[in-house]
Formats: sequence, structure tokens, C-alpha cells
Amino acid sequence: MFEIRCILSEVQADAVEAYGCELSGISPWTIRRDKPEDPNILSGFFTDKEALKRGWDALNAVVKDLPNNPETHEIDDVDWKERYKDFLDVWEHKGLAWVPVWKKNVHSTTERVRVLYDAGMAFGTGDHPTTQLCAMRLMEFGNLNAADFHRLNIIDAGCGSGILAITAYKLGCQQVYGFDHDSEAIKVCHENSRLNDIEENAIEFKEVGIEEGLADRGAHFMMANIQSDVLCIYAENFALAMEPRGTLVLSGILSKEKDECEQRFQVAFERLEKNIRSITSRNRGDWADICIHLG
Repeated sequence: MFEIRCILSEVQADAVEAYGCELSGISPWTIRRDKPEDPNILSGFFTDKEALKRGWDALNAVVKDLPNNPETHEIDDVDWKERYKDFLDVWEHKGLAWVPVWKKNVHSTTERVRVLYDAGMAFGTGDHPTTQLCAMRLMEFGNLNAADFHRLNIIDAGCGSGILAITAYKLGCQQVYGFDHDSEAIKVCHENSRLNDIEENAIEFKEVGIEEGLADRGAHFMMANIQSDVLCIYAENFALAMEPRGTLVLSGILSKEKDECEQRFQVAFERLEKNIRSITSRNRGDWADICIHLG
């Protein structure tokens, strides 16, 4: 394993986060800043020198003015696994706690629902704003539909580590389905299910792309934490898979892309003659979600 490291400006850090989200679930890049006054430290982890060079060249193509001579060195797999853990912490929201498995002994007085996870190389860590935005919407939907929540169909599109699908199940839904085109992500989903003592196949996970993943599906609530350009391409697929009074949450969207993405989905629902009751949006940092309520 090889690591490449450098310091980023705030603008560069935002660009790298956006780029990482666009890698369809697997990113070798992490950014760490322990305190607000500390610099943004970018680290990239690659299996060999050739992969490192390709990764650095690709990042240079989308992020301006990166250093000419970043620090690079070889590390063993044990070092990589330990370093990965340094980037994640417990995230809590209104009684929900997302807990990295190596911090499973951490508890709080407000915790009611606990989800253990280890994202590995799959996208879907509890510290990313796009994932947190989806969780907030999921909890609100569960509270509004408490009487029927257990039997409603919930879809986690582009499920990554499975953290959102597992959260839906642990909140009480018994009809949860997640899909991702990446085989490593689906492997991690099953591993995280076992971490949470969820029976095999209690949550349906499939290794498929968006078209196949949504075919012949009907969601009362769907989370799609995927970058905005992909969301827009498949807007009609998402719209077609929604039940008449369902709720669709779109995330993985930079705030500056929100209006264009929202407009694309409005057109898709109109084309399919599905009525939109309301659209709301929230921001966390540079990221936004779009919540579409049908009715």
C-alpha cells in the first residue's frame, strides 16, 4: 500500500470532496482536519505506485493548483487499516447513533438506536454530510408514518456501505432494499448487517446498476445518495419507481447544483404524470439534499 499526502486550501478541500463523491462509491482520498485552525490534510491510499500516479493525475485534472511534490511513502496494510479509523467518529442525531465498530464501547445517554459500521473501501461513512442528510429525512419519514412504517417499502439506491438501509431496518422497517453497482460495496453491506445482528437476507442487497436496480420496484421512501449528474441522467427511472404518495430523497448534491437537479426531476415527474405535493431542501456545508413528496 502506498500513501500520497499534501495540504489543501479550503477551496481545494471542497473540490476533492466533490470529486470523491463522483467516484460512484469508492474513493482512495480522505481529508483530515482535527481542529478548525488546523490545515486540511489530504491523504490518498493506493495498492501500488502505478495506481498512485493514475490517481494523482486524475485528481490534478479536476482540482486546480495541487502541490507539485506531494509526500509519498509505502505503508503496510495494517498501518492503512489503523489510519482509516482515525478519520471517523460517532455521529448522533435525535437518538440515532452511527458508531464505527472500533468505538463500539462509546455510548451516550440520548442513544436509542445504534448502528455499528465499518465502511472499508465503500462510500457511506457516518461523517459525510450527504449521508447524514438522508438519515435525517429517513427519521422524519419514520416518525410521520409510525403506524405503517414496518410494512412500507424503503429503497437505498447506491447503498455503498449499507449504513442507511441498515438504519431503516433498525428503526423498524421490515421491507428494506439496497443496491449498488460495486461488488465490494455489497460485500461491506452484508458485513455491516452481521455487525448489527441482522439476520441474513433480512435486508435485500443487490449488485446492480440504477436501471436494473429500480426496475419493477415501488418505493414509499427512497434515498438516492449519488452525485447530481448521475441522478439527473436517471431522473425518470427514480420517478417511475415511486409509489403515488411516496417520498424521494436525493443527496450527494453540491449546493450550487441543487436548482438544476431539482428542475430535472420536476420535468421527469411531470412527464410521467405523477403529482408532486411539495419539494424541500436542506444544506450541510457545501452539500444539499432535495426531498420530493408525492401526492
